[in-house]
Amino acid sequence: MKNIEFKVKIIMMWVLAAILLAVTIGWNRVLWNNGVCKKCGSPMVLTEVEYSSSGNSKSSSSTAHYIYSCENCHHNVNLTIDPNGIFGMIYD
Repeated sequence: MKNIEFKVKIIMMWVLAAILLAVTIGWNRVLWNNGVCKKCGSPMVLTEVEYSSSGNSKSSSSTAHYIYSCENCHHNVNLTIDPNGIFGMIYD
């Protein structure tokens, strides 16, 4: 019985992780707007990549933030998934 409970917990954790990834990708897709500035309609260009760590000194995990700026009005968009990277196919 404990083995079944353990398997259910593992499955629930994977489902939660999948849901969080889907929400993150969806929100980044809304922000990205196909690389077009929502304020003026000009193209967005990658201006900076920032890395932030989790704050736990024992953990080596870090998160990248891809900052895109409009060349015309300088509006910034901060994405956690690079639309031109491995998940780029999601934005097409």
